[in-house]
Amino acid sequence: MHRHVAEALERERATRAVPMATLAHHWSEAGEPSKERPYAEQAGIEALESGASREAVEYFTRVVELLEGEPPAAEIASSKPRGHAGRFDPNANIDPDSDAFQRGAIETKLCEAYFRLGDLEACRAHGTRALALFGQGHPRSSLGWLAAMLQQIALRSAQSLWPSRRRDVERARRIAPEVVRAHSRLVEASFYQLRLVPIVWSSLRVINHSEPAGPSPDLARGYHAIGVLAALSHVGPLADRWQGRAVQIAEQTGSPYDVAWLLSRISVADLSLCKWDRSDSMIEQALQLADDLGDLRLWEECRHVTATGAKYTARYDRALTLYRDRHRSGRASGNRQTASWDLIGQAEVLARIGSHEEALRLTKEAAALLDEEAFKSETIMVLGASALASLGAGDRASAYQAADHALELLGGNKPIAHWLLQPMGEIAEVALSSWEHALAERQAPDVIRAGAARSQQACAMLRRLARVIPIAAPSAVLWEGLRSWHAGRKRHAMRLWQRALVLAESADTPYEGARAHFEIGRHLCAGDPERARHLRVAHEAFSRLGCVTNAEAARAALEAPKAP
Repeated sequence: MHRHVAEALERERATRAVPMATLAHHWSEAGEPSKERPYAEQAGIEALESGASREAVEYFTRVVELLEGEPPAAEIASSKPRGHAGRFDPNANIDPDSDAFQRGAIETKLCEAYFRLGDLEACRAHGTRALALFGQGHPRSSLGWLAAMLQQIALRSAQSLWPSRRRDVERARRIAPEVVRAHSRLVEASFYQLRLVPIVWSSLRVINHSEPAGPSPDLARGYHAIGVLAALSHVGPLADRWQGRAVQIAEQTGSPYDVAWLLSRISVADLSLCKWDRSDSMIEQALQLADDLGDLRLWEECRHVTATGAKYTARYDRALTLYRDRHRSGRASGNRQTASWDLIGQAEVLARIGSHEEALRLTKEAAALLDEEAFKSETIMVLGASALASLGAGDRASAYQAADHALELLGGNKPIAHWLLQPMGEIAEVALSSWEHALAERQAPDVIRAGAARSQQACAMLRRLARVIPIAAPSAVLWEGLRSWHAGRKRHAMRLWQRALVLAESADTPYEGARAHFEIGRHLCAGDPERARHLRVAHEAFSRLGCVTNAEAARAALEAPKAP
């Protein structure tokens, strides 16, 4: 019966739209895997395009099962390069007609679907599997990664000298999109998992696979990726040129989704650079396009970027409203990663404004959604907010434990992402409080040394982040000033806090500016007329920002001045 229904539906496709999922179901029930497979794949593509990522995973997984049931073919989609241009076109080494390539294309689609669901570990596993089928295994050692990156840099130079011939361009257009999509998602997953070297390697591969195929949305993504790397390396003019090139290519060759995706990523990069106006403009355009397209994952990301920009500039009421609204509207997506972002964002804001118990409740809810290894960035964010909220609630032991756990996760990684700024600042604040408390209470020497070591590590990580992204500089200098004070370098501390004032004004980060005034004021001698001025400025600023705990601390210092 199912065979007859499927055949009838195939005939009807000439006159009306027939759901691919329906055809896949009937051919499956009829026991015809060769006929089921193309419909299951198309049903997965339709599900992915409509935002139904979980259903897409089910269809693509079924396609993989059907492919595995077929006779074994070549393990990798390899072919021999042709001529000089072929040697410098990585697509020339891949046979698009091979079974391995077809399987790799399905693994790429699974990589995309799992990324949209926020399952980064599965995303990375399927992306890696796709690349292996394309003949691109991951390096296995530090030396191997270095050699692989140098190879890609050399290849980029060679491509400019030997452009692809027309027949190679047509062939590359069949191959590059699948390979590039896998690398693009691995770049993003590696950002969240703090894996810098794979980011660079995959970014270079995106460019080198896309260039021979000519202008395309994939090439735009490649230019964006290396533009971000240039910005993080403080090569501003080059970064702007590559980002501009990326937008131009996306607008000329891409869909509204491609343009929206690119605008959203440039907006994120602008957050790191304190380019608030351009970031707001870009994300508003991306948000409107994502809303028009009905792409839930991209819409969630855009809303989160808007809220994060408000948080960085201490517009805490707006940030909290945006995080709460997005969390309520986004819960239906089933995406653990984006769900955790809004819980963490709320917790960070609440911990900062003094609602410590509610912040702790939200960090526990967010932690329940996360796997520590797959969501390392989010786990660090949870720990930072939990540490600060625990400190505010008077639970020093839990605060120190959360800070130490976060420092352990950060150890050995080079912080490069703006979303680590807030937790790293929170961890530095808690670490320095532990040292200050141990000194004030004249605790045992080993406790004082532990506080000093914790503070040294936290401030060092924050300084390292500030060397990469400008937005981290006010926080890094602020907390380094407090560390210098506790270490007995009081003049140096005052100079650092004065510098933090300038940096906070330039970056438009009011909280760090208010905190610098507070630290200067509370550490000046009782008879110094500047003490009261700095504390008044701090109290007014904290009150205006809604930071209740900080405002109370500034008021208490004003009412009961005491020499440190």
